[in-house]
Amino acid sequence: MKYSFLDRHGQYSADYLGLSLAGAIKLAPYSEECHEEALDSYISAADKKKISIKDPIKFYIYLCNDYCKNRYIDPDYTALTRLAAQHNIDAQTLVYLPPEQRVTVQPKSTPEKQPKKYEGNPYKQPTGTWIKSQQAFPFSPQCKLDDIAEAIKIAAYIAAGIMNESGARFVPPLECFTKRAAYAVQQLVIQHKNYDLDIPTLVQAIDTFIDYKSNLLAIPAEDAKVKAHQAIAQITPVLLKPLREKGTMPC
Repeated sequence: MKYSFLDRHGQYSADYLGLSLAGAIKLAPYSEECHEEALDSYISAADKKKISIKDPIKFYIYLCNDYCKNRYIDPDYTALTRLAAQHNIDAQTLVYLPPEQRVTVQPKSTPEKQPKKYEGNPYKQPTGTWIKSQQAFPFSPQCKLDDIAEAIKIAAYIAAGIMNESGARFVPPLECFTKRAAYAVQQLVIQHKNYDLDIPTLVQAIDTFIDYKSNLLAIPAEDAKVKAHQAIAQITPVLLKPLREKGTMPC
């Protein structure tokens, strides 16, 4: 039966549920988007989850209200009151049509999600069209971090003014890095391993990062680099002293 106050999805829901005029009026407060999703959820619950729905309209209205609640939508209940008064509908009016008066509708089919097919090696690293931002810092670590070099870098960045002495918001303070560096040095000494610190490359990476973060500096970038170099000259001998004493690195 066609109900003039319902649009396409609302009418489809009313036909699918076999609603009378009184039942269809109960659907009036909800939007077309709400009806579309509520009916999909209804069909999914009935077919896929194999649950028995004792009162279809009651369950359907629950789904509509849940849709509105999750999206902070207020249903138009004034439409329900207005239509009920217009058509002389009361609480005793049947909300379902007799079976012989119902419209036969084909239920919407929800396509099954097919598993993604992989050609060749399924464990191959995925590739895409992502393009690296031009603003991204180009010196990302490509191998295991060197705790000693990282401690020197952090000391340089603090001296340059990029970070506070207490550490940046998401970066541990310098003390954490120096403790890790000290532990790394201790392990090298115990294992009698050599350690070669590439100071020129390290300084170049620090200078590049200072240029990249120049907008955060309170002083000119060149002055910040001088302070960073001074910090490197101060902290490096302290960290590497045990290695020099053991003769496991160049002087």
